[in-house]
Amino acid sequence: MRRIYNKCKLIVFGLIALVGCTDHLDVDTFNNITGAGFWTNPNDAAIYAVGIQADVAGILRGNNNYMNLTDGRSDVLTPGGLGPRLTGHAQLHTQTALLGGGDWTGYYNTIHHCNLLLQEIEKLTFDNEEQKSEIAAKGHFFRAFLYFDLVRIYGDVPLVLEPTMGKPELETYYARAPKQEVFGLIKSDIEKAIAGLPEGIEDKNFISKAAAYALKAEVYMWTGKALTDRNSPVTADLQTAISAIDAIPAASGGTVSFVENDWKSIFTRQANDSPEYIWANFFDYLVDPKNNVFSGFTLRQDNVPDEMQGTFPIAYATEGLNTIHFDNKMNSIFDKYQTVEAHDNPFDKTDDEGPFYDTRDLRDINTMVDIHDDGTTIVCIKFPGILVETDNRRYWDNDFPIYRWSDMLLLKAEALNTLGSNPSDVVGILNMTRNRAGLADYDGATDKSTLENEILDERARELAAENKRWWDLLRAHKAGLEIPRFMESRGDDSTDSGVWDYYYWPISEGVMLKNNKIVQSAGY
Repeated sequence: MRRIYNKCKLIVFGLIALVGCTDHLDVDTFNNITGAGFWTNPNDAAIYAVGIQADVAGILRGNNNYMNLTDGRSDVLTPGGLGPRLTGHAQLHTQTALLGGGDWTGYYNTIHHCNLLLQEIEKLTFDNEEQKSEIAAKGHFFRAFLYFDLVRIYGDVPLVLEPTMGKPELETYYARAPKQEVFGLIKSDIEKAIAGLPEGIEDKNFISKAAAYALKAEVYMWTGKALTDRNSPVTADLQTAISAIDAIPAASGGTVSFVENDWKSIFTRQANDSPEYIWANFFDYLVDPKNNVFSGFTLRQDNVPDEMQGTFPIAYATEGLNTIHFDNKMNSIFDKYQTVEAHDNPFDKTDDEGPFYDTRDLRDINTMVDIHDDGTTIVCIKFPGILVETDNRRYWDNDFPIYRWSDMLLLKAEALNTLGSNPSDVVGILNMTRNRAGLADYDGATDKSTLENEILDERARELAAENKRWWDLLRAHKAGLEIPRFMESRGDDSTDSGVWDYYYWPISEGVMLKNNKIVQSAGY
C-alpha cells in the first residue's frame, strides 16, 4: 500500500508541473497554459492540492534538505571533512548583492499554484461544502507556510494574491511589500486553514488542523518576539502562540502526544509510527533512492575506527563523501550536563558499565558520534534510515519532522519565559524533555535571562539536525553572540538593531534584472 501511495505522489507531482505553471517574477519565460481542460470537477481540485504539497516537499528537500537556508547558517553545523558543503556565502555570512544573492522563483512558482487553486475552486460545483472548505484550507495553509519562509529569509517580499498567466505587462510587476503586510496575509490564511481543515490526522505526511496550529504558533512567536526589540515583546502575540500550541493535541484527534520514555523511538522511518510527529516530510528509498535526508551527514564505513564498527549506523564505503558534520558547539551544549568521566568511552563494549551510560544525556549518544573525541568529526546518527544488504547500501530515508510535539512544548516554554510567567511553568516543560533524556530536573537559576539561554540549549539538544536552531537564534537576537562568523562579518545583533538587516538575504542580480521594481535588501 505504501509503495502505491508513493507512486501516486510522484504522478501528481508530474501533473502539477503541466498545469498552470509559471515563473512569477522571472519574466524571461512564460506559460500560457490555463488548465481549462483540467478544472472540471472537485476531484481535480483535490488532486491539485496534493500536488502543491508535493511541490512544497520539493522545496524543503532542496538546499541540502533545507539546511542551506537554516541550520547551515548557524553554530551547530559545519562542513564535513571529506567533501564539504555549507561553504556558500549564505552559510559563511559573507553574502553581497553579487555573491550569494537569493532567488525566490521556486517559492513563487508554488505560490502561483496556491493562488490558482483558490481561484479555480470557486468555479467548481461541490455536493459537499466541507470538501470544498478543506481543499481551499490546504491552499491557504501552503500559501501561508511559503510566505512565512519568504518573509523570514528576505524580509519585505512581493505579495502576490492571484495566479500569473501569460506575460504580464511591465506596470503590473510586483514590488516588495512591507513585511507587516505580508504577515497580515499569513495570519489571515492560517485562520482560514484552521477553520477548513478537519480534526484528526489521517497521515502525518500530509498537513492537518494540528499542523496549522503549529504554523500559527511559529508565526506569532516570530511577530511577537523576533520582529521586536529584545526587551519589547508583543504580549498578545505570544499569548496567541501559547493558545495555538495548547490546541494541537485536541486538533490532532489524539494522534499527537509526548513520548514519555524512549527518546530514540521518536525518530521512526515512517512518521505515522511516532506520536511526537505533527507533520513530516516524506522520504522513501523505493521512490527516490538519491534524495535522502542525511546521506551526506554521516560517516563512511572506511572512515570509522575499527573499535567503533557496528556500534552506530554508518554508510558503506561506496556511498559518497561525508559532507556535513555537527560543529563542536553541539559537544559543548551536551557537555553542560555530562556526568560520564572524560576518559570513559561509551563505545568500549568491554567497559563494566556497558556500551552506553544511563547518566549520560540519551539524546547525545543517539544523535551524534564524536569519532576522534576532539570535535573535528561529529557525525549524525539521529535518522538511521534502513540498511539494505542486497543493495550493499544504507538508505537515509527517515520521514523528516517539520513539526513535532517537543518542539511545540519548548516553544511554549520560550513564550512563557518571554512573558515573565511563573518560572516553575517554564522549568516544568524543561524537565519533561530533560527527564526523558535521562537528566535530572533543572536546578539552575530561574531569572528570565538564564532561562532563555537554557531553553535555547535545550532546544539545541532536543531538536538537533531538525533545522530549528537558526530561527531560534534570530528570535532571541543572538546570532552574533552564538555564531562567530556572523559576529565577524555582520556585528552584534543583541545590541545593534541595524545588524538585523543581515538576517535577510540580498536578492540575486538575476531576479532584479527581470523586475525593475525590486529594490535590493537593506545593507547590501
